[in-house]
Amino acid sequence: MFPTDKAERKKIPIFSGVLMYFPRCITGMAKASFIGNEQHNPGQPLHWAREKSNDHPDCIMRHMMEGEGVDDDGVPHCVKAAWRACARAELILDKQAHQDACDEIDKVRAGLLKTPPPPPETRVDPDHTDIMWKGAKIGYTVGSQSLFVCPHCAAIVFQRKQLTHCSKCEGTVV
Repeated sequence: MFPTDKAERKKIPIFSGVLMYFPRCITGMAKASFIGNEQHNPGQPLHWAREKSNDHPDCIMRHMMEGEGVDDDGVPHCVKAAWRACARAELILDKQAHQDACDEIDKVRAGLLKTPPPPPETRVDPDHTDIMWKGAKIGYTVGSQSLFVCPHCAAIVFQRKQLTHCSKCEGTVV
């Protein structure tokens, strides 16, 4: 997700270029996330259930048309519109990152990629760990079992042990 080059990373000022620009909006979206989780996932740890309520463009417009008012759960409509816009952007960017990762895996399979790609990142969800590579999910781990597409040899791998290396090419995947 982040460039390996230090100078390029400096061009992504998350704190000073986003959080400090919109502190009230970010705080409001965090509250909206909590309230939404209580509504859609009662009793569960805070998480974004992406499969629920995917009509983001319509919801964005509805909340924008409500103006400066507050929804029945106490969250301002402008904050809900911002949350929905971020959700839509995340889904679009996630889809693009997944396609980019698949394209690189196809290059590995075709022998067109001379240097192996970097090892995947990991992102932890409440029920499992997603195995991430360049921002795209390439697999997951539940307990001590892992299923993933190896970014080095492009094999689909199922391992009954904790994920560290591809069982086919021995490439590091952690």
